[in-house]
Amino acid sequence: GRLRSIPGEAPGLVDIDRGLCVFLDRCDRATDICRVSMPAPRRIGESVVACHHADFDGLPGLGR
Repeated sequence: GRLRSIPGEAPGLVDIDRGLCVFLDRCDRATDICRVSMPAPRRIGESVVACHHADFDGLPGLGR
């Protein structure tokens, strides 16, 4: 499937905090945990994701 788009513009590579999710400022699912820690990559179905909330509601674009 196709990935859903998110509003806003991607940050420049030099502006990214590598310790946090790169989508933090643009994600409508971001919560307090997203603001303090980067999630470890994990397998969901046939996809590998790094998101604290990837298994809540089933994110579009993930193979299940």
